[in-house]
Amino acid sequence: MIWFRALLAMLPTLVGMLLILAMRPLLSTFYIYGPGWLIFLYLGTFLPLLINALAPKITRLHSWTILLPTAPIWLLVFANIGKAVAGGIPQCCTISTWKKFDTSKVDESGERIYFVLGGRGWGNPSSFEFTNASVIYAKRGRQFDLSYIYLPELRGHYTHSYTTNFDITREKLLEYVTKSDDFPPKEAEHIAQELWQALNELIEKTNLPDLEPYTNTEPLPRFHYRATDFSIVLATIMISVPFLYFLSLALTYFELRRRLAPRGETLTAASSNILSLPHYLRK
Repeated sequence: MIWFRALLAMLPTLVGMLLILAMRPLLSTFYIYGPGWLIFLYLGTFLPLLINALAPKITRLHSWTILLPTAPIWLLVFANIGKAVAGGIPQCCTISTWKKFDTSKVDESGERIYFVLGGRGWGNPSSFEFTNASVIYAKRGRQFDLSYIYLPELRGHYTHSYTTNFDITREKLLEYVTKSDDFPPKEAEHIAQELWQALNELIEKTNLPDLEPYTNTEPLPRFHYRATDFSIVLATIMISVPFLYFLSLALTYFELRRRLAPRGETLTAASSNILSLPHYLRK
């Protein structure tokens, strides 16, 4: 039953990769504030292999101890393939678009102050949907904005009032624009109309720039997508599993041959009796 032993041998490594998937936020924090801890944790995966090397008479070298430290290596080797696979699945990607609306106001440096409409959701060029949006007045010291608008319901709330949702209408946008600065009435109405039209375009998915892979260098307006970190790591693990299994199979094969050879037994003979194989390995 070599195939079964190979599955058992790869199981700790697979569990290690799944733990990396589950602990992504924590590992990211360690990477930013204390990379030494990550190195320490990784070196800890060599402990079973080290015990095998230092105490060969007490313990035997197992294929799983060789495979365990390779958990992050598989993720690094197949990361780009996992990213490409995840990027091809709409449900594994997030989208965002940003569009600005200039006003007549300027800041202290002489730069034009503008409103920014942002839309977010899921998808890629084959299929996408906006699920929320926000409107921000890009002026220093602003204390309130339409920080979250649910789409297509058109309900939202202001910053710091997350429990108070209200219907988003053209009149509500006009009220928000008027409170944002001392705009002339005609300009406030024009900006509110532009924001209202842009919100409906997000819902209807019309009049949008081309959807491109994520970059942070494009000028506004921009429309991009990218696979989520969770989807990339999960896709990478799934791609790694067949290669991990074949390596585990090879290591298990040589491990069993090495143990049976001194007793003059062949792997075929030992495997012919499923119940006898554990008995051989305990000798």
